[in-house]
Amino acid sequence: MKYICTIATVLLAPWQASMAFDVSRTVIDRKNLFKHVVRATSAAVIIADNKAALAKPTITSQELKKIYDEGADTYETLYSGSLVSKALDFQTLRTNLLAKAKGDVLELGVGTGLNLPLYSPDIDSGIISYTVIDLSSKMMKQTIEKFKSPGGVANSLAALYSRDKVYFELGDVNELSKIMNGKKFDTIVDSFGLCVFPDPLLALQEAKKSLKPNGKLIMLEHQDSLIGKTLKPTTQIADVISTCRYDDDVIGLVKAAGFKSISKKSYAGGFLLEVVASVN
Repeated sequence: MKYICTIATVLLAPWQASMAFDVSRTVIDRKNLFKHVVRATSAAVIIADNKAALAKPTITSQELKKIYDEGADTYETLYSGSLVSKALDFQTLRTNLLAKAKGDVLELGVGTGLNLPLYSPDIDSGIISYTVIDLSSKMMKQTIEKFKSPGGVANSLAALYSRDKVYFELGDVNELSKIMNGKKFDTIVDSFGLCVFPDPLLALQEAKKSLKPNGKLIMLEHQDSLIGKTLKPTTQIADVISTCRYDDDVIGLVKAAGFKSISKKSYAGGFLLEVVASVN
């Protein structure tokens, strides 16, 4: 019963987004938004096949880059300020995930750097170096600016930046091992990036190649669930939301990529999933 409120809150998120931006910049108007919400609510009571197939590419990397370059200026307001983020407490979930990052750390799909303030406030956090990669140059620019701004990033990352231990890579995660040119990591971080990557299985396979023998992949993702099915019709509110899949078989993808010792925790009625997976 408690997740009915969560579903209702999630369904209202696009309405908040439509209020936050100029109507001319949204994909659908409020009348059509209401239609999508009604359809989504109806979908919640339909018994559907819950066997999510391993996601297949539906968009090219270049198309994705264009969408995120164009949406870079409104991205943070749309996501971090949304009712979805607040109702499901994304910030706490992200913070708990990032506390597990140790050694040489790589963050996939860093975007505008939403995670940067959420890493450990302790200078001696156990992070030796921090590398980020993203496809969008305009989003990466905002990440770099956060490092240059006082208080823009967590103390642990600021200390690394002052010692030239922060690295910025512009490129496609599907070519990760090539871009890193043999560099290996102790921890690879993914938070709501896999659901956007055009070929999530290939991205995970590339991540595995880029981990040290005892390295770990830590993830926070959407997964196939009733809430995900309910929310899916509302993803057309903005282009950057429409790129995100809410019904990936995350564990299936991680296993298919060859990861071992997979542990998981579900949140928000199964809509969100934290995963820690080892190479060996």
